[in-house]
Amino acid sequence: MKKPRGYRRLEPDQLIETIEKLRQRITFQIGERGLTRVCGELAALARDAKRRTAKLQRPI
Repeated sequence: MKKPRGYRRLEPDQLIETIEKLRQRITFQIGERGLTRVCGELAALARDAKRRTAKLQRPI
């Protein structure tokens, strides 16, 4: 099976890193606000999805 190319494939580590950087930038610019918490939730979801994906890829 072919792997998706370009923007059709997300790299979990890069995604999590980008979300964390965004959260830091938002915190620096406007402080702890709702948007900062949204980024925290998004990062937690991305980490959870990464764990679930790894679990699903294991052989049965």
